[in-house]
Amino acid sequence: MAVALDIPVWTASQANREALRKRTFGIENVADSFDKVKIADYVIALCQDPTEKKDGVMRLAFAKSRNSGQGEEIPVKARFDLSRFEEDLAS
Repeated sequence: MAVALDIPVWTASQANREALRKRTFGIENVADSFDKVKIADYVIALCQDPTEKKDGVMRLAFAKSRNSGQGEEIPVKARFDLSRFEEDLAS
């Protein structure tokens, strides 16, 4: 459908158990089918350790980027009460 309508589609995937032991995880840590990763232009991992969770921040880690930026992380404030992320300029 995304190809036919020429629109981006966002979907979610769960990480596997191995990812629990990592500070930042990558495409090798996607649980279940790897098919989504194969066709995706971008894969962004939402990473948060216990200290970050307490502080209300997390990192958006680019696990895959078709054009550039793979491995980059963007620190954000996680505003779950508003269902939004805000750039964390303090980091």
